Amino acid sequence: DDDDDDDDDEPFVVVGTPKKRKKRKRKAPQEEARSEALERIARFDLRPREVREHLDRYVVRQDDAKKVLSVAICDHYNVVRRCLADDSEKAAEYSKPNILVLGPSGSGKTYIMRTLAKLLGVPFVKADATKFTETGIVGEDAEDLVRSLVEQADGDVALAQYGIIYVDEIDKLCRGEQGPTGGAASAGGASAAGNRGVQNTFLKVMEETDVSVNKQSSMIPQIFLGGESPQPQRISTKHVLFIFSGAFTGLDARLKAKHAPKAMGFGIEASPEAETAPGDAPASFLKKATSADFVDAGLETEFIGRIPVRVAVDPLGARDLELILMQSEGSVLRQYERDFKGYGVDLTVERDAISAIAAAAAEEKTGARGLVTVLERTFREFKYELPCAGITELGCDAATVADPRSALDRALAKAANATREAVRRADCRRVEASFGRRHAPLTISLAPAAEDFLVAECAHAPDRSLRGLAGASLFDDGALAKALKRIYDRTGRTHFELSLDLVLDRDATLKRMLDALPPEDPDKPDVVATDEDEDED
Repeated sequence: DDDDDDDDDEPFVVVGTPKKRKKRKRKAPQEEARSEALERIARFDLRPREVREHLDRYVVRQDDAKKVLSVAICDHYNVVRRCLADDSEKAAEYSKPNILVLGPSGSGKTYIMRTLAKLLGVPFVKADATKFTETGIVGEDAEDLVRSLVEQADGDVALAQYGIIYVDEIDKLCRGEQGPTGGAASAGGASAAGNRGVQNTFLKVMEETDVSVNKQSSMIPQIFLGGESPQPQRISTKHVLFIFSGAFTGLDARLKAKHAPKAMGFGIEASPEAETAPGDAPASFLKKATSADFVDAGLETEFIGRIPVRVAVDPLGARDLELILMQSEGSVLRQYERDFKGYGVDLTVERDAISAIAAAAAEEKTGARGLVTVLERTFREFKYELPCAGITELGCDAATVADPRSALDRALAKAANATREAVRRADCRRVEASFGRRHAPLTISLAPAAEDFLVAECAHAPDRSLRGLAGASLFDDGALAKALKRIYDRTGRTHFELSLDLVLDRDATLKRMLDALPPEDPDKPDVVATDEDEDED
C-alpha cells in the first residue's frame, strides 16, 4: 500500500533511482539569533541585591518595592535558567511569582518594570487593562498580549515564552466598587460583569496554556481560499511572568479609614504624622491590603489568588522629586540638557532651581510626571528664541522657574548684536548649502550686498528667521532653480552669485538673465528635465 501511495505522489519514477527526499528547511537567520538571545537568559546569575543596586541607579526611594521585585525576578529567572539547561525541568510543577504593584500614578511603577526588562534583556509588553474585553471582538483580549511578546522577540517564539507582560490600571477592572464616574455609573451590573469576564480571560493565560501565534480570525481567509489547513505555531505561557499594577485610590481611602489612628475626645486632633510619609509625601495604606481587601474592591478571588507577590510603592513628595532630578541616571533633566545642546546652548540648572521645579511638580499631584510638565512650561519659550539669538549659555535659577518670560527677556537683552549677526550670517551659509544639496551640480552664493540686506531685514523683523526671509524672497516657488537650470543647460555654468537685485526683484532680474543667454544651438539635443529637477526648494 505504501508503494501505491508513492506512485500516486510521483507517477514518473525511474526504476533504480532513489527517490528524492524533501530538503530540510535551512534555519533562518532569525532562528540562529534565537539561541544567542536565549543564551543570555540561560546565563542568568544575578542576585537580588545586585538587581536592587541596579534599580537604585534609576529609581528614587521605593526600597520595599525594589527588594520584593528583585527577589521575585531572580526566583523566576533562576527557574527559567534551569529549564533551558534541562528539558525535564519544563515539566515540573511551577507556581509563578506573578506580581501586583500598587501605588498612585507617577510613583514609578512602569519605570521600574521597564528598567528591570532592560536589565534582563527579555521581551517586554505593556498594556492598559482598560482596552481589554472578554471576547476580544471589540478591543483586545489577554491572548493578544502573548502574541505581542512574539512581536517584541522579533518572531522568536522560544524567546517570547520567557518574557514579561505588564498590565497597568488593573484597578479599573473593579471601577464599579472604587466609585464609578461618568458613563460607568450608568453601566451598572453589565459593566461589573464585563470586568469579571476580562479578569477570567487573564486567568487562562496566567496559568500554563498554549496560545496560537496567529489570531484565529487571521487564518479564516486562508482556509476559505483553499490550500492546506494552517498549522500555526503556539507559545506556552507557563514561564511568562505577569505583572499587574494600579492606583487603587478607593481601596487606599478605605484602608486609611480602617487603620489610621483616630482622635478620641473633644478638641483632640489626629497626629499629622499619620497623614504624611517621610519626605513630605502623603501617606499610603496600600501596604496593609490583604487578599480579602482586593476581593472586596472587586477583583475575583481566583484572579488575586494567582498573584502571590504584592508590593506597594510610596507616593512621591517634593524632596523625592528633587532626588530624581539630581541623582537618577534617567533624570528628565538630562534630556533637556541634550535638547539645548542640539541648538548649541549649554544649559546649567542651579540648586535652587531644582528645588523650585520639584516643589512646582509636587503641586501638580501627578508624581514624577509633574517634573516634565514644569520643565516644559519653564523652557518652551527658551527653546523657541535662543537658537536664533546666538546665545550659547543658559543659566536657570529659581527666578527663571517662577517667571520664565522675564528671565528670557533679560537673556535676550544681554545678547550682543554682533553675536546675533554672526548667527544670521551663518544662516546664509546654511541657505547656500541647502540649495546646493537639492540642485546639484548647481551652487549659489549670496553677494555681499544681498547678504547684508537679508541680515538687516532679519534684524528689523525679529519674529522671522533669515532662512524664512530668504525663502520668501528667492526660493519658495522654485522659479529661481528652474531659471538657473535653464542657464546651466545652455551654457554649462554651475555656480551663481545671487545679487541684491535678485533679492529685491527676482522675477525681473531672472528675465534679464534669461534674455541675455546666447541663442540655443539647434544641433544640441534637448535636455530632458528629471523629476528631481522639478523638486522645489
